[in-house]
Amino acid sequence: MPFPPPVIPPQAIVDTHHGVEVRDAYRRLENVADPEVEAWARGQADHSAAVLAAIPGRDLLRKRIDEIAASASPVIGTMQRLSDGRVVYFKQPADADVARICMRDEAGGERVLLDPTELPRPEGGGHLAASFFRVSPDCQKLLYGVAASGSEEEVLHVRDIATGRDLPVARDRIESVYVKPSWLPDGRSFTSSRRRPLEPGAAADSAYRFTQAFLHVLDDEGRILRDSFVFGHGAPGCPAMG
Repeated sequence: MPFPPPVIPPQAIVDTHHGVEVRDAYRRLENVADPEVEAWARGQADHSAAVLAAIPGRDLLRKRIDEIAASASPVIGTMQRLSDGRVVYFKQPADADVARICMRDEAGGERVLLDPTELPRPEGGGHLAASFFRVSPDCQKLLYGVAASGSEEEVLHVRDIATGRDLPVARDRIESVYVKPSWLPDGRSFTSSRRRPLEPGAAADSAYRFTQAFLHVLDDEGRILRDSFVFGHGAPGCPAMG
């Protein structure tokens, strides 16, 4: 072993749940802003890298694994067949970190509608991944969402399929896990489920309560003409939710 792994001293943190004290000696590791925790994590990473690098034949094994992985077929998922016969789907090649949104015509020709790696990187670095898509009934617009670095902070966009350009539409706090945004038959209106804005000082998980349903209407230029809060706690005509 090149060097021993770093050790961080335990520090008892006590939480009380329903009158019962729960002690956790390593709860402090959740505070990644703590310089001591950060140094411990980096030391663990360096130790692991050194141990793995010392394994005999590791480089040859890794090279062979990479060769096998590169020869694998792409992963296809979430297909939508359009009214004009084209098909839109997620496609992730073996050598890609994230999936692209692609479209295939009836003759078999394929076109990439969205490659998340070509989008501007989020602040602070990291990557973007496409989380959902929906094509409008008139087959002209692509409704899609992206999230940064594996987070659940999804942002909704609308792209003109013919030009490949995004329309001036962006809505954050999108919740697509349970209810994905959907087009209405007119092709210029769509619904979305959005988390509430987080109030100053509020617990982080409070944003997941009282999710709100919105109706968005585009004008002829592809801009948002109207955002309407149509269902949820506080929406006009909706019963109180507790």
